[in-house]
Amino acid sequence: MRTDTPPAILLKDYRPPSFLIDTVNLDFSLEANATRVRSKLMMRRNPAVSGGGALQLDGEGLKLEQIKLDGRVMSAADYSISDTTLTVPHVPDKPFALDITTIIDPEANKALQGLYRSKGIYCTQCEAQGFRRITYFL
Repeated sequence: MRTDTPPAILLKDYRPPSFLIDTVNLDFSLEANATRVRSKLMMRRNPAVSGGGALQLDGEGLKLEQIKLDGRVMSAADYSISDTTLTVPHVPDKPFALDITTIIDPEANKALQGLYRSKGIYCTQCEAQGFRRITYFL
């Protein structure tokens, strides 16, 4: 049982996203310890937000296998990755496609968020922060 209280997110701290996602396509290859998730995000800069800037996506417990920008495989020098974020510093000013392939381990996911296995059954829990345990996302 969790006893730590998550930090409050206040309306005054909200900022509109710098990018918008028009469509999301997901493809899952289910395996108990190595599920491959392919996501294709059709994205564009948010016209309501001024200035450019890097694309930053959230993710937890993910192993990045590949990332493509408009069909071009990106090298490790084209992005940075941490335990909780994927950052792409240079993306087009026009709409673009971002294809991300991640590997997750549903059997080892004891957070009961995202995709996990319980008693041999695949389950998902994506609200409010669980989706970041499936693939990188805003």
